[in-house]
Amino acid sequence: NLGAILRKLGRLDDAIASHQRALQIKPEFAEAHCNLGNALFGLGRLAEAISSCQRALHINPDYAEAHCNLGSVLFSQGRLNEAIVSFQRALQINPDSSEAHNNLGTVLFRQGRLDEAIVSCQRALKINPNHEKAHSNLLMFHQYKPGITLDRLAFVHAEWNRIHGTPLQRSYPLVTSSAGPEHRLRLGFVSPDLGLHPVGYFLVRFLESLDPTDCETFCYSDRLQKDALTTRISAAVGTWRDTFGESDEALARAIHADRIDVLIDLTGHTANNRLLVFARKPAPIQ
Repeated sequence: NLGAILRKLGRLDDAIASHQRALQIKPEFAEAHCNLGNALFGLGRLAEAISSCQRALHINPDYAEAHCNLGSVLFSQGRLNEAIVSFQRALQINPDSSEAHNNLGTVLFRQGRLDEAIVSCQRALKINPNHEKAHSNLLMFHQYKPGITLDRLAFVHAEWNRIHGTPLQRSYPLVTSSAGPEHRLRLGFVSPDLGLHPVGYFLVRFLESLDPTDCETFCYSDRLQKDALTTRISAAVGTWRDTFGESDEALARAIHADRIDVLIDLTGHTANNRLLVFARKPAPIQ
């Protein structure tokens, strides 16, 4: 349990140590093997993650969560057909796993099986209407659906906001530091992709080209693994904040405390988005 908490905080090496200690005490502890696989997956140690999930399934072949986690690692390796088998096995054991339905939809979407992907996400949401990630995936899938109308797209996005966004809206005090012509605009950028990723490629030259006498820049990075482009981006901004593991509420409060004038989302409804931070309205312009 300590390892699971450490993983959510982004302390993956510590999480691995906790799970390994649990397994020293109880080597046939399927849940610990499964959780160890999650932590290894987070560090990109995919072969070890697969081995841990398989060990959990050797101990308990009907462990739905381990099948689901194994499918996620296989998906990250591009082994799509094998991932589908794992998710389908998880759903045979536990048909009410909204996570497995959502993950299956993601793989089907990657294979171009759009209608099936939409059905999977709809099943996830029927089980758990508050499954925000599944709902975000459903919106992404609609973007690629042939014949979709703008009115329909507007409706499904408004539904997402009605269910997930509107209940979180709160009235933070207005940022008041922007009075006066000499005030430097405080720009905030939120993303899990500030590194070797299309977002990083597009953003870095923009940040490097900004005149620091005109504006102050803040990056809120939800990226656990850093690379050369992460280093370059962080060098181009005035303030860099690592936010992996922070709750949406804590991040919204931090953004407001930084007195951001304009907050910019770089993720939309793609993976690991922080749209529920934006729902809280921590900046006057978003």
